[in-house]
Amino acid sequence: MDRKNLVNQSIDYIMGHLDEDLSLDRLAAHFYISKFHFSRIFKEVMGVNFIDYVTRLRVEKARSLYMNTDMKIYEIAELVGYSDWHYLYSVYKKQLGHSMSKEKRRKNP
Repeated sequence: MDRKNLVNQSIDYIMGHLDEDLSLDRLAAHFYISKFHFSRIFKEVMGVNFIDYVTRLRVEKARSLYMNTDMKIYEIAELVGYSDWHYLYSVYKKQLGHSMSKEKRRKNP
């Protein structure tokens, strides 16, 4: 399998398993390669490391769910692969520069 195909398949896998543990070890094992090799290929093809990519996807999905549903933060955290809603809240703030509640207040003054 070529590098680009490997990364495309890994992205499909990530999207289908966003609510689960998506460690580098798990993805590398799924594709039968070492985690170091997988990590290097992913970074070269995507321009971002694996963990940052997964975190960005999770935050984007959490933001969409929070802004467009009445779901509670703890429910959203579970749907995007975080068992601790406090952790999601802090990752969200770090990624986007503001809290989830502040963003919702801006949308619905």
